[in-house]
Amino acid sequence: MNVYLRKLFPHDLTHEVSITENIINDFFKGKREGISFFKEGDSNRLEYPIRFFKVTDSRFSNNLKRMYQDEDVCEGDILIIREIGDNMYSLSFAHTGTPMHNRIKDFFSGKQRHLIIDESFIY
Repeated sequence: MNVYLRKLFPHDLTHEVSITENIINDFFKGKREGISFFKEGDSNRLEYPIRFFKVTDSRFSNNLKRMYQDEDVCEGDILIIREIGDNMYSLSFAHTGTPMHNRIKDFFSGKQRHLIIDESFIY
């Protein structure tokens, strides 16, 4: 199973979070509606109603930014999105300096910020 990894830059923490059409097509299978996101490890399965908006480019709704704030996410952390069911995805973070972050960070090169890889490489 593939996971979407996003290396977080300062702009991600302060502005709407855009997403490339390639990620929407290749990871989310072109779907923009009816997708549910859940915070991984949340026993209450609190759903974050994150949607994609199309302004000039595709963007996540502000609820993703709200989750960043709730999780004390910082520049350099890595967002991990896994498909857990039909149109259902889990969100988690690899915080800078953690063993998970150290395993993942070298997959990114230069200013690259989006990756789709097999989850066996990170778990």
